[in-house]
Amino acid sequence: MTPVNDDFTDANEVISIAEDSGPLSGTVLSGTSSVDGPVTVSNFTVSGTTYAAGTTATLAGVGTLLINTNGGYTFTPNANYNGTVPVATYTLTDGSGANDTSTLSITVTPVNDAPVVTAPAPLSLSEEGLTGGVADSTGSSDTTNATQVSGTLAIVDPDNSSFSISISQPATALSSNGTPVTWSGGASGTDLVGMAGSVEVVRVHVTSSGTYTVTLSAPVDHATASVEDVKTLDFGLTVSDGIAPAVNTTLTVNLEDDSPLTSSKTDTINLGQQDTNLMIILDVSGSMTNNANNVDRLAAAKTAITNLINTYDGFGDVAVKLVTFSTTATDRSSAWMTAADALALLTNIGASGSTNYDAALAQAIDAWDSAGKILTAPAGGSLQNLAYFISDGQPNENDGTVGTLANNANGTSGGADAGIQASEELLWETFLTNNDIKSFALGIGDGLSATDRTYLEPIAYDGVAGSEMSAIMVPNVANLSTELQKTVAPAASGNLLTGATPGQVGADGGFVSSVAVGPTGDVRTFSWNGSAATVSATGTGGSTASFDSTTHVLTVTTEQGGLLVIDLDTGEYYYTPPVNVTTLTENISFALTDKDGDASVIDATHGHLDLTITRDSGSSSLTGTSANNTALTGSADDDIISGLAGNDTLNGGDGNDWLSGGAGTDTLNGGNGNDKLSGGADGDTLVGGAGADTLIGGAGNDTMTGGVAGSTDGVSDVFAWSFADAGTTTTPAVDTINNFDTASASSGGDILDLRDLLVNSATTASALDNYLHFQYSGGNTTIYVSATGAFSNNNTVGAPLNNVASNDVQQIVLNGVDLVGGNTTDQTVIQNLLNNGKLLTD
Repeated sequence: MTPVNDDFTDANEVISIAEDSGPLSGTVLSGTSSVDGPVTVSNFTVSGTTYAAGTTATLAGVGTLLINTNGGYTFTPNANYNGTVPVATYTLTDGSGANDTSTLSITVTPVNDAPVVTAPAPLSLSEEGLTGGVADSTGSSDTTNATQVSGTLAIVDPDNSSFSISISQPATALSSNGTPVTWSGGASGTDLVGMAGSVEVVRVHVTSSGTYTVTLSAPVDHATASVEDVKTLDFGLTVSDGIAPAVNTTLTVNLEDDSPLTSSKTDTINLGQQDTNLMIILDVSGSMTNNANNVDRLAAAKTAITNLINTYDGFGDVAVKLVTFSTTATDRSSAWMTAADALALLTNIGASGSTNYDAALAQAIDAWDSAGKILTAPAGGSLQNLAYFISDGQPNENDGTVGTLANNANGTSGGADAGIQASEELLWETFLTNNDIKSFALGIGDGLSATDRTYLEPIAYDGVAGSEMSAIMVPNVANLSTELQKTVAPAASGNLLTGATPGQVGADGGFVSSVAVGPTGDVRTFSWNGSAATVSATGTGGSTASFDSTTHVLTVTTEQGGLLVIDLDTGEYYYTPPVNVTTLTENISFALTDKDGDASVIDATHGHLDLTITRDSGSSSLTGTSANNTALTGSADDDIISGLAGNDTLNGGDGNDWLSGGAGTDTLNGGNGNDKLSGGADGDTLVGGAGADTLIGGAGNDTMTGGVAGSTDGVSDVFAWSFADAGTTTTPAVDTINNFDTASASSGGDILDLRDLLVNSATTASALDNYLHFQYSGGNTTIYVSATGAFSNNNTVGAPLNNVASNDVQQIVLNGVDLVGGNTTDQTVIQNLLNNGKLLTD
């Protein structure tokens, strides 16, 4: 039998695979055979290119195809490819010469790809960019001052460009200023927000396209104190295209710490002369003798006022007006006083009666225009007008008329006019504004309430700035002096926590943790932990301090006598130098601690505030000693001359001078100018000299001459008395006036000022008839004075009647003057004096 070459056939292969499902393997010879021998693949052709069996064909943009001689094939698609693969036509042979061709058709069916997300490098934000932050380069981790960073996530997904992206909170616990941070939001389309209570701290915002923004809005607590360390937060991100499984990644954010930074600052402050018109409006009602915290209120007030007067006296010239009030009010001097006169007068004040704010303000307004206040600022210096209202209780008397301020007690206790009404407040503020007066109102004594403050608030007002001020409440009267000193305009002020110099506490916020005062080797340090009710004191320096556990204000009296006041919470400070100092330097150092425990350093260049104070001498001020008989002569300028104790001779010279004799038998010569002479205790001789002078004999039997001895100068001089200087009904004080000019005041005649001598007097002749009696004898006129109005009405002029002789406490002898003239009754003489402006009463 002859052999025959048999044909064979092979079926075409049609295969389908899913995208990205990996290499596809199989055989093209499944079910194919030949009786003449084994069937093999000799070659295959794809897109016109023929490949020998066992060779890999690279299909551009599609993948690779390998068909081996045994029919086995492997197709490896490119990533993310889907679609029809170019058909492969392969040739089969059985080795006997018979061949066949078949095709391999592969289709890659599309599937939805999961997105591929690449997280960015760790992001950095810094507290130093927050409000109050210190933008420095401290610490190895300090890389930025930014508080916000933005970017776009690297997301690869050939199927989608919009995604659902959710944010999960970090596993690391976080707090801000001690308050734990809680997280909310973060679902797709919402921000993840971290809150410390009501304060937003961190916000993460991611859009559907992968754009992100991370914002730091508040400081966070860091673990290591006194080091600018880093707090790392890992936020989880879940990205989904809605079909394929979601993909997770991490957004890492580093939060850089901030810490306090201090520098050193030296201030040299030259103080010009500061003159002051100082009005004290003092409550002398009966309750002022009560003890508060074992301190008598009135005694504490006197001490505090004494210190205040001395402080202003040390800054320049000071004129003092003292108004006291209880049921009604009294101007304690006919004219403005020197510091020495005011302090002497203050000593003898007692307390009784009720409390009447209407009367107090009415009398203060009236007293302001008295003679003797400082009218012009010194050359190169300044002039300030100040009022201090000090009371321990709510007003229980008033003038009875809403909208007026009158010095009487005609109202009903607790009635509609109780306290200072809005219309009365307007009257007071208008007065303050018109006279450029800054008015402080202080409530003193334990048991002060919000109502007490309400009564005081209308009195506190800055008439210079035209702005309201707050009343100052002093429950512990032992602190009154300190509180008054705090109102004195400081020489230096600033803030230790904010600003470029001398200190910045940083974004965490914080406090002044230590204050040291004194030169090297003699330092006193006061330390505070930010919450304690006390400060600790260490060191050998002589500075002392008090600390308010409520306000956290530290008040330091330095060893040199300066006053340094620092609010340890806010860092605000001010410094007032001691009085009568020409030059001094205060060495102050300090440390700051922020709320997560970072503290500033004190070294040669950090943490120092040195204040050098110099003061211009201003006008001449002369003071005698307490033991010697002193002769003091002023300059041609405006002088203040005080004799103190001893029998002194004081000569003012030219200028508008203030002469105060003090104790002893003194001789005061005003000289030229408008002078003020105050004899003080004992019998003194006062000669005003040329000019419009004010003469106050004081206690004892004094001799006063208004103009140049032996003549009248045609300029009105004022002779004034105070209640404290009068004698008794047994031994009346007798003062003699020479050269009294009887002309009307408008024509330059002299004036008798009895406002502070007569108690509860009035301004009409009929009312004054009970206070004054006149006698002309031997060429002289004698005026008999009952301070309390104990004389009978309708007395005739002449020798003292029984009701006069037993009730007068002061006699005024006008040497060589007939003041009676043709008048026959006291009342007609009084009326004549009033008509001619020669008698001042209230």
